[in-house]
Amino acid sequence: MESLTIAKKNLKLLFGNVLFIIFLIVMPILMLYFMKMTINNIDPIDNSIGTGFVEMVFLESGTGDSLIQMLYSGILVQFLLLASVIAGAMVVGEREDNTLMRMFAAPISKLKILVGILIAHLVFVLLVTFAIIAGTHLLLDIYWGSSLGSIMIVALFAAYVGTSLAFIVSGIFKTSKTAGAVMSIVVVAMTFLSGGFVQGQQLDTISKFTVNRWIAEAFVKLMSGGVFEDILINISILAVMGTVFLLIALIIYRKENIYE
Repeated sequence: MESLTIAKKNLKLLFGNVLFIIFLIVMPILMLYFMKMTINNIDPIDNSIGTGFVEMVFLESGTGDSLIQMLYSGILVQFLLLASVIAGAMVVGEREDNTLMRMFAAPISKLKILVGILIAHLVFVLLVTFAIIAGTHLLLDIYWGSSLGSIMIVALFAAYVGTSLAFIVSGIFKTSKTAGAVMSIVVVAMTFLSGGFVQGQQLDTISKFTVNRWIAEAFVKLMSGGVFEDILINISILAVMGTVFLLIALIIYRKENIYE
């Protein structure tokens, strides 16, 4: 019950930031739109695509649809994890205004506090994901697969892993600006290492140790016609990662001076 009360409070804070919600929904749609237009206009034998910000090199041949699937999954994962950055910034912000200290002083376990914040972010990310999916499907005619439920399950575990990782960052750094900046850098770095900017075999081994790899791969499987059984390994790995991150966060938050 205490966790649900904390979740409701955090949901109000999350949905109170209208500009950030618009950013999370509109930016990936715009990025995918420009990338799709670029791909549709290139010579089929050309192996590189210049975007003005980054050069994405495709070392393996593929159809336009397969390229769109890889690009979209990478963009979607990056923005889903960026949404989790709020978790870290929010916890640090509550520590800065002593809200966290009052919650920790109350007769409620730190686990329930973190679970409450986690629930709020799971709901928030699921709604953002649905909005992005609906927008890209209606505006860009992108096929997501036959199971919306499976897509939402992947998004759920993506939010679980991202928010749990954000808890770790928020427990280490003292200011919301620093925690948010560090988490943003981590997300961008994992996107690169997972192959979100470069497609090929160079980063294949390293990508297996990133969160992005397993989330993006699950989305691509579903977009390619896969069913829930095809993404079970991805879901299992994400569940283990998220649980490990959450346990580490709990160890960090057991420190008596964590809210100082």
